[in-house]
Amino acid sequence: MELENFPNYPMPYFKTGNVPIVLSFSDYFVPYAAVEIRSILAHGSAQNNYDFLVLHTSISERSRERLLQLVSDFSNAAIRFINVSGEVSRFPLLRNGHVGIETFYRLICTEVLRNYEKVVYLDSDLIILKDLKEIYDLELGGALLGAAIDPDHAGEYNGGLPGVRKYTDEVLKLRFPFSYFQAGVLLINVQAMNRKFENGYLLKTASEREYMYVDQDVLNMCCEGNTLQLDMRWNVMADCMGVRKDKLIRCAPPPIYEAYLEARRDPFIIHYAGTEKPWETPDSDFAEYFWEHARKTGFYELILKRMAEASLEKEKGFLNQGRLYRLACRLLPEGTRRRRLAKKVYSFLSHQ
Repeated sequence: MELENFPNYPMPYFKTGNVPIVLSFSDYFVPYAAVEIRSILAHGSAQNNYDFLVLHTSISERSRERLLQLVSDFSNAAIRFINVSGEVSRFPLLRNGHVGIETFYRLICTEVLRNYEKVVYLDSDLIILKDLKEIYDLELGGALLGAAIDPDHAGEYNGGLPGVRKYTDEVLKLRFPFSYFQAGVLLINVQAMNRKFENGYLLKTASEREYMYVDQDVLNMCCEGNTLQLDMRWNVMADCMGVRKDKLIRCAPPPIYEAYLEARRDPFIIHYAGTEKPWETPDSDFAEYFWEHARKTGFYELILKRMAEASLEKEKGFLNQGRLYRLACRLLPEGTRRRRLAKKVYSFLSHQ
């Protein structure tokens, strides 16, 4: 079902037992989001109803049909697509790194879903291993949202990544930097957020500068001191490229590092945050949970095809690098003046 631009504010889909789950992703990301949705339903209960709301600007009709087919066998699940093009186009949003523009859509979900009391917001690179009704039923009280501490950021702030402490203190101006939360899993108090922030405030704030961790920084700035700390098991970040667990998070204060290790032993939600994804690196940390559910979707073959194509492109890149290196060795023999000059130029350019 397509809900066009505002002001068609949706009502809860089910009259009883409604668990609203908000996602935002691009058309390209549909296969991976489908695996996540499949994991949600696999760990859900027939006693609950799962109300999926997808915020988007570009999901094709074909992709919407395939996602609807994914839930067609579940009488307790529904997917609706909400086009937010009109709202997000008002702001020059700046993203960085591997993060897509869709990450900002969570900043307007409370405006779109004003007829809800609270919602569960999820990034689309997750695998769910617990009934989301359990997180939805947590009492927020007057808190704006519930989220787990980000152990990555705690490690970076505590010396794991140069510049993060200075940025956090001087740009974000956080009073409690070790309470910085990870925004991939949020329990959002819709009504409290709408009372606190006028329409467009969060997106406007996000557009005012380039933030290191984009909308996550914005939420931490604006909601600091008014959040419920969730058990870290609700957002266990996979060990990205073998660096996160033993290098970054190890730098965090011991209670945070130990909480992360404990959460890894019994994760409720696995978050493939960062550049390493299981659909690209099938032997990466916690990848087996992704593939378990991927096999049971209609997107399995497409995911494999993309992975094979990416592997071939990577191999071609290595071959090309090898050819270029051999050519450079012929043109710039070891020990020559032009070789030394080329190294100096390369060193200078690589630091610009």
